[in-house]
Amino acid sequence: MNSNEWPLVFFTLLSQMTTGIIFISLLLTLFVKNSEMLSGNDFRKGYFLVSLVLIVVAMGISFFHLASPLQSVYALGNLGSSWLSREIFVMSLFTFLIAVCCSSAWLGIPGLSGLRLWHAAAALAGLILVWIMARIYMLPLSPVWDSPSTITAFYISTFLLGAMALVVLTMFAGGKNFPVSEIKPLLWPLIAIVFLAVMVKLLNMFLFEPEIAVTGAGLPPPVPAFSWQVLHILSLVMGFFVLIFWANFQMQHTAIYRPQLVYISFIFFFISEIFGRAIFYASYYRVGV
Repeated sequence: MNSNEWPLVFFTLLSQMTTGIIFISLLLTLFVKNSEMLSGNDFRKGYFLVSLVLIVVAMGISFFHLASPLQSVYALGNLGSSWLSREIFVMSLFTFLIAVCCSSAWLGIPGLSGLRLWHAAAALAGLILVWIMARIYMLPLSPVWDSPSTITAFYISTFLLGAMALVVLTMFAGGKNFPVSEIKPLLWPLIAIVFLAVMVKLLNMFLFEPEIAVTGAGLPPPVPAFSWQVLHILSLVMGFFVLIFWANFQMQHTAIYRPQLVYISFIFFFISEIFGRAIFYASYYRVGV
């Protein structure tokens, strides 16, 4: 993989994780009822602040991929025809909406009464952003990328990393202040989302990713490093089993907190996504002229 593409690996993953945090936290507020932790402002402050930091870092990393970062603003002139222009516009809007949510939660500006509306707008902008990111790579001359598998993979990263980040935030913010009985209503939906994301990811990897065609090739077929593929799968499996082990242990021993295993699981999942995204960029393959 070209070294200039590493910023794209982290830019896309951090942006998608931020979208996952924003969207899934909105779902929690809609469907998890009578939760003192969820209705309190501290947890809300936490996930909005983390989201704002992540999206700002992602935007900063993206500039390392550009030859002339200061000229990127001119790309906004092609919104009608360029997916890249749309990405820059929606990314800016998404960041602005998260900043408004963060300001509302921390400073009460604008008032908390409208926070759910701002939250919903940010979640929608994030989902649209992930769609646009995928569309950038779905090029007719690149058969490996021009597939629904690309969109599926991007949304899998969104839900997998977003849900795991919220599991970490839940344990970090609530582990010392709330009993397990108060945290469980938040943890189980998040763990279920992680489980579904892992299952869909495996299906997408082994059943839906297109084969590399050699007819009319403009470049030799790419061969991603076998070690990357092994580490991709191994870290995914390790993250999954550590999370499941922790969930069973934690719920059976409600008086003992072991958040360290959650952190380890998150690290494994994030490493897996790094290798998966690196393999994606290394698979660039062009046919025709």
